[in-house]
Amino acid sequence: MTIAQQTRPSIQGIVPVMLTPFDDSGAIDYAGLERLIEWYIAHGSDALFAVAQSSEMQFLTLAERGALGRFVVEKVAGRIPVVVSGHISDDPAAQVEELNVAAATGAQGVVLETNRLDPAREGTRAFGTRAFAANLERLLARLPADVPLGLYECPAPYRRLLSDDELKLCIDTGRFIMLKDVSCDLPTVKRRVALAQSSPLKILNANAAMACVQGVLHRSTVCFAITQRRAISAGAMVQPTRRPGATIFERLAK
Repeated sequence: MTIAQQTRPSIQGIVPVMLTPFDDSGAIDYAGLERLIEWYIAHGSDALFAVAQSSEMQFLTLAERGALGRFVVEKVAGRIPVVVSGHISDDPAAQVEELNVAAATGAQGVVLETNRLDPAREGTRAFGTRAFAANLERLLARLPADVPLGLYECPAPYRRLLSDDELKLCIDTGRFIMLKDVSCDLPTVKRRVALAQSSPLKILNANAAMACVQGVLHRSTVCFAITQRRAISAGAMVQPTRRPGATIFERLAK
């Protein structure tokens, strides 16, 4: 089943990039994940971003990514919007497959990674922008037309910031509802907010310190980090993951 929305969801406010707990065997700890979902919602999250880099998506199989996204959607049960990614491949055919798996989770949006739209690292020079546009067009033609989309300037395998022209290209498709901005640069965020004004696309700021500067950001920008920081200070356990090369995951105390 793909996403069928009469109206596009609004992804704004406090939107945590979700963490994924694992058991001692390295499998996803779904009981711990359910507790984490309830914690996020109870502490005021306005939406959830599942199967993201913080969810260890680079270390999950395609089947695990799909199962993880479906579980979050099922347990949230429509209380707040859920967007999912899992876009980790350079191969064009693999990208189409994994994004369609994400669409089939029933989430309210599927998030494309900007670095996967420029796997050759051409950058924002004219040729690089043409390559980005061609890859974007190819993917959009192969994804269900009723699926709201997002963009994420994921730092891994490299941070690929969008140019203003590339952001406008995405806005002009009418299909994008969010950009997770990782520029960590206030003038860039403000410029992007202005570009997205009067469109469905919201600019989601990943820099907590910048988002908390009073009065400088448009209300459509958000801070992803606050909810997770509160979880740590609220007494949740923080342990290393069992995925090679991963950072940390948060697992609520039993």
